Amino acid sequence: MGKKSRVKIQKSGSGATPVVTPKEMMNLIAELLQKCSSAAPSAGKEWEEYTQIRGLVEKIRKKQKGMSILFDGSRDDYFPDLMSWAQESGASCDGFTVANFGTEGYGLRATRDIKAEELFLWIPRKMLMTVESAQNSVMGKGGKGLN
Repeated sequence: MGKKSRVKIQKSGSGATPVVTPKEMMNLIAELLQKCSSAAPSAGKEWEEYTQIRGLVEKIRKKQKGMSILFDGSRDDYFPDLMSWAQESGASCDGFTVANFGTEGYGLRATRDIKAEELFLWIPRKMLMTVESAQNSVMGKGGKGLN
């Protein structure tokens, strides 16, 4: 996005939480990426897959507890840059906005009616974090990543 990151990582709490190893976190992330990039579930299995994905996300959140990310300003300040980058990279950016859904966190909110089976969102593969792109990234280099 052309700007230096203004994100700082700060340890919080008493330090009583167990240390999470990078390998342990990468394994959970790899499992989540694999689950999210696999073929669509068969009819009637969507809820089961959702609960599995939600469970993995909760495991990752629990492992990250004790670490917080501090931003200079509000998270909302960064969304225009994110959306500009997405549009410049070929993603569709019409028909929705980034919104805060309280306890569920941030997500996309439709800004117009969406018809059944209408393609309203697309993201080029080059923008996706997949198991393959993670293995080819700095995180995955040298056998220390998702192997």
